[in-house]
This record gives sequence, C-alpha cells and structure tokens, in this order.
Amino acid sequence: MSNISYISPQSATVKELTVSILNKNDLAEFGNYIFVSSSSRSNRLLEQELLLEIDARGLWSSFQAPQYATLGSLPQSVLNIATEQLASSAACQLAWINALGQCAPRDVLQHLGVDIKSRSETLLLAQQLANFFSQLAAEQIDCGNLAADNTLGENEQAKFSLLQQIHSDYLSYLTAANLQDKDQTRQAALDSGDLVIGEHTKIVVLCVPEMSNFLRKLLAACGSQVEFIQLQFAHLPHAFDDFACVDCDVFTTPGNTLLSDANINFSVNPQEMVSSALLMLNDNKQQHTPEDVTFSLLEKQCAPFLSQSLGDFGVNVRSAVGGELENSLPVLLLKQLQAYLDTPSFDNGAALLVHPDLRPNPKLKAELDKYRQEKYPQLLPELYLAKLPDAVNIKSNGLAAAVIATRDFLLEVYGEIDINPEQNEESHRRAKSLETVASTLNERCQT
Repeated sequence: MSNISYISPQSATVKELTVSILNKNDLAEFGNYIFVSSSSRSNRLLEQELLLEIDARGLWSSFQAPQYATLGSLPQSVLNIATEQLASSAACQLAWINALGQCAPRDVLQHLGVDIKSRSETLLLAQQLANFFSQLAAEQIDCGNLAADNTLGENEQAKFSLLQQIHSDYLSYLTAANLQDKDQTRQAALDSGDLVIGEHTKIVVLCVPEMSNFLRKLLAACGSQVEFIQLQFAHLPHAFDDFACVDCDVFTTPGNTLLSDANINFSVNPQEMVSSALLMLNDNKQQHTPEDVTFSLLEKQCAPFLSQSLGDFGVNVRSAVGGELENSLPVLLLKQLQAYLDTPSFDNGAALLVHPDLRPNPKLKAELDKYRQEKYPQLLPELYLAKLPDAVNIKSNGLAAAVIATRDFLLEVYGEIDINPEQNEESHRRAKSLETVASTLNERCQT
C-alpha cells in the first residue's frame, strides 16, 4: 500500500491535518469516512479543529460527521465481529487459570519460572500469558511455529511447546463455555475477509508512526479504500514504509534524523542517555550557557540522572512543567516499595531495584529487561532478590512499628546522600519531600 499524502511538519499538525482532510472533500461530506489516529485524545483534538474550520468556512449545511477510530478500535469498525460471544476479561482470566491447572507444576516451574502451587503466582502468570498471546496475535506470530523452530535451543522449544499447550487448553475452556477469545475472533474474521465497511467507505490513517502486523493485514484487505496522511521531511524521502509508518532502519544510519541539522545517538538505559547527551554538548565547539540548553525527556526516568549530573557542576535544572511532590523520588521510592510488598512480582521488584536513589548499577536496567524478555519471569530470581533493600524483609505489626520501619528505611537510603535544596530542582524536591514525609511520620508516631 502506498496511497500516502503528506503535510508540512513546520505548522501545527492538527491544523495541517484539518486542511488536508478538507482538501479531500471541500464540502465536508464525511459521512462515509473513518479517521484513524493513535489515540482518543488525538481524535478529540482533530474533531475540535475540524469543527472550528467547518464553522469558519460556513460548511454546516453540507457537513456530515465522520467516524473516529483508534488503532485499537478500528477492527470493531471494519470486521464483522459478533461481540455477544466475546469473553470478558474475568472469563478469560478464569480460563487461563484452569488451563494452568492442567499443567504439571514442575514443567511450569522449569520452563516459566513460576510455582503454580501458589494462588497469587498463578494469577500473575495468567495475566502475563494473556498479554503475551495478545502480543503474538498482534504481530501475527504462531506460538506453535516457535515450538517447531529448530533454530531455537531445546529449552526454548520446550518452553514454547508448553505455552502452546496452555493456550490450546485456554481456548478449549472458552469454547466449552460458548465464549470466544477476542484475538481469535478478530483473526478469523480477517482471514475469511468478513468486512462490514461499505464499498464507498474511506479509511484515512492520520500520522500513525507504527502499527502491528495484524493492522497492516487488515488495512491491506481494505485495499484502495485506505488513505494515509503523514508528515513530510524533505531531507528524508524514504522515512516511511508503504503503510506510512516510520521505517526504523532509516534512522539507524548516522546523520538521519527528522531534523536536518540534528544528531541521533542510541543508549541502553536512562543513565547512559544522560551521559551521552552531556558528552555531545561537551564535544560541541560552541559554548552554551544553561539558559541556552533545553533537554526534552521522552523517558521520564532520565530526569533524576540529568538533574544529579548537572548538579555536580553547579548547574540548576528547571523543569518546564514543574512537578508534584507525590512524584518526587522519595515518595516514588516508598510507592515502589509498597507495590513490591503488596505484590512481589518481577516487574515491581525491577522497578524498585532501578530507583535512582538506590544508586543502581547503570547496566542493571538493561540486565533486567533482557532477563524479562528471555525468561518471562513472574518473580525476581535469587540473584536480584539479594539486591533488594532490607526493608522488603521487615515484618511490622501495628502503625507505630510500620512508621519506625519506614523512617529507618529512608534514613538508610538518604542518610549518606548529600541533599542541598539549593543545588538544583531535583535536590529541592527531594529535600521538600523528605521534610513532608518526616513530618507525616512524626504525626503518626504521636497519635
């Protein structure tokens, strides 16, 4: 597919999209149009701008309202799916749990690292399996093919074989209850070409940077009824593929960025991103004052590392949007500790381990991400359990004991950190946060 029209990136995207859309139908007769974007918020902004433009052009007499869809909701608008038999989330979870009950616990422990004799671990695994198979369905990957892939090691093949059997049992439980899995139902409708859109329906995909293989196949089935609108970058004529999605391979070539005078570097974790950015500034022959430099952080985990690194040079970092006290590092640390104590899952443990104030090894996040991708763990292995703060093992009875345990934990973490509230914004927020937490703990001790 390559029915792509382009808009300029120099102006407001929503405004440019509105003009481009009206160029396709200058009477605003959009009754047979489906506008597709990445999020509901994008659709709301587009709808608002479109109505304002229609009002400005005096097109109310001919205007016909379009349908708006996101990538997630588009299949419901295009495919003939009987929703009354789709299993609810609760029914799916129960089916996964029953399917796991058919497995030998030793096999699950060996290949998936989970002891399903524990009810809580079974529930966690059921949710993770649901997410895993939804991702496979989205990318059109058959778990059975993975199990039969001789290029994989025996352990990997055995793991995928077990996963395939669990999935088969899960579907059997749904069938016995006269229910259908959403992903399976969508796939069946797509494979049979069971579309419900009229022959005059137009699907316009608006500045979508990426989409799953399932959606690509769905749009391909709609053929010439699909159009794309995307940003145009003159210096990158091949930045998008046939579905107007970003061709990532283009940007792995040195010098290829959306901005013609920008550079791109890749890092494996937030701390390395910050270090790379500072090195780039240092290598630049021009001298910059702090007021001349702006860091745009797509990964919020970079913020504390950036603030700390610049603070070492006496540079104060000011956030353009400010920050709530509840999102400060000490409060976030307590939240992550509480999350792990409530549900000691791998994800909660990993989030706690890489908290900046615990001063983790820069490579730890990459290690945990790799372990998650390779092992699909539910719990932290012994290697990482040993790295958790001692507070996760403290058993406290009553409010007073809990307050003391919390205070001791914060003293252990922050007692050796030099916190100067005048140093930078992050230090200021950390100091104010600890002051507030300490005051709250003192109040609880006195009650």
